[in-house]
Amino acid sequence: MWAVAARRRALAEEIEATGEPDSFHRAKAQRLLGEVASHHGFAYHELANATEARAGVAAHPRESPQWKSLIHRSFAAIRRAEAHHQRAAAYTARTVGDEAAAQRHEAAAREADGRALSFVVETRQV
Repeated sequence: MWAVAARRRALAEEIEATGEPDSFHRAKAQRLLGEVASHHGFAYHELANATEARAGVAAHPRESPQWKSLIHRSFAAIRRAEAHHQRAAAYTARTVGDEAAAQRHEAAAREADGRALSFVVETRQV
């Protein structure tokens, strides 16, 4: 996904360099797509982190401190992924002019970040 984001940003620069009348708007669209792809890339990375943590759970007895730590780590990663997906949705909503939807998505992202932090705090207490 990061490669897609980088290609979109590079394409935006190329479009701007042409100096065509609609180049500003076309470049802006490419930058938006780059930002959305970047957020989705971060989300997929977090989902991979959750998968790794869940894979490590099998090596520990159920309810042991290590088991609980890995479970909390996976839940936190899932919540961070949710936050990144919400941020991508906010970018998209704002681009089409739906500020109310963008604000709802940003609020949902903040809420998901807060839930992720609560799992991190629980992990440190284990």
